Amino acid sequence: MLAALPTAMWAAEKAYQTYRGVNATMTKARQFRRAPEQMRYLAQLCEALLAPLAVAEQLAVRHRALRIVGAAVILADNTIEQYDRLLPTGFDDSAESWEDWMKTGVEGVKREQQILDMQAALHRAMSALQLALAAVAVSTLPEPRFALSPFAYVRDAFEGAQKKFEELAEFRRTRRLLLCGGELWQRGSTTKAVGQSRQIESMRQLFPVAVHLQRGRWTGDDEKSDSESEGEGEGEEDEGEDGGDASEPASPANGTNGADAAEVLSPGAAAKAAADDDALTLRFEVRQEADAEGDGSGGEVEEDVSIGIDEHVLLRRWWATDLADDLPEAHKYEFLDVVGEEALCYEVRASTRQKPSPATRAHATLVLVFRFIGGGVSAEQFEALLAMALFTRQAKGVQPLSDVYDSGKVASMANFTEAMAKRIGPLRGAPVVGPSSARPPAVRTPGGLLSPMRGLALGGLPSSASSAEPSSLANSRAGNSAKAK
Repeated sequence: MLAALPTAMWAAEKAYQTYRGVNATMTKARQFRRAPEQMRYLAQLCEALLAPLAVAEQLAVRHRALRIVGAAVILADNTIEQYDRLLPTGFDDSAESWEDWMKTGVEGVKREQQILDMQAALHRAMSALQLALAAVAVSTLPEPRFALSPFAYVRDAFEGAQKKFEELAEFRRTRRLLLCGGELWQRGSTTKAVGQSRQIESMRQLFPVAVHLQRGRWTGDDEKSDSESEGEGEGEEDEGEDGGDASEPASPANGTNGADAAEVLSPGAAAKAAADDDALTLRFEVRQEADAEGDGSGGEVEEDVSIGIDEHVLLRRWWATDLADDLPEAHKYEFLDVVGEEALCYEVRASTRQKPSPATRAHATLVLVFRFIGGGVSAEQFEALLAMALFTRQAKGVQPLSDVYDSGKVASMANFTEAMAKRIGPLRGAPVVGPSSARPPAVRTPGGLLSPMRGLALGGLPSSASSAEPSSLANSRAGNSAKAK
């Protein structure tokens, strides 16, 4: 039987399919022209998901829509990934080959039963996606094309970012956070033609990535899970405190002399170890599996890109159409055809204070095309998290988050969001300091749906239980009071 489809958002981190991956699956399926009727029907169901999934994935980028559509997008992605695994490989698409393939099975389950199970799974994914998009239609999202709406201050996004950042950098309970998926591009200038000195803007596609914010120098094997890496990090801290193996304190009996312990605990070594552990890095991990059809890296082994976080790192929000305006006409439409006209992008460049290396792409200007990924965060929370990282990693040293961001103080919030807007991009509805700012203004909590009372917009209703009561009830009470007298 087909494995149970995980619907929890954190269960889909490894199933990074997305609209681009669905297109690759459909390209693979369209090659089979002599497939039996059941397989053609599966391909039609999968293709019917394409356009709705593209809309839902674009919505999932934004914080207020993520809770509505996120689980449905993950379910659809996982289902299509299973469909991709069901497709046969390595035969000649003849009637005889298909007949032989249909007679086979996996783990005792016949192909015909697998196809029926897959049909049911695709129907469930379509129903979940339809339900999510219907919920968006009646939600409190401010405009029909909410995915492209201007960025606004969402209190829930900032509070969530604060908790995640504290877990990572303040309490040190985790080593890294998954932020998003996407594609990485490199922006630069190239010579227009041989023998000419005129430079023109260009965009070169690098590879699909998963983006993490991590603490400390990432020396663990990238194949290990985050939990294993976190456990190793805790062991390293124990080792630093004890001056030796955490389970064997320094002593002549176990072969550790005082000189070794003194060397580990020397002020210089301790300061460097502390600085290394406080360092934050934005890591773009190559996702080769998302490029299996030869689109992107072409099977080459690429190196992950790591950018150390400090106050001089460039981070700027762009829409794809704005970025494309700087490109030549031919390159402009080629870029938009690949990423989509409505794609959200971030321009990133390492600090010039960092030593140029292949891992930083030698200070090249990189462009991240932001994509939703299971277990990741929304674009609003992505910006808030990186702003907290940038503002706490100063040249004079690491500052506590409370020094730059205090959700209980309007002035602190106003200063933080103002600096964030100047650094990353405009932000509407941010807290301001003034006589009317008793509390920071905020967009309503994400995912709110219209209740019957709010949806009908009934006039004359009291705003709360303590507000003015209906006139009939008030007159009745007045009459009763007069009779009592």
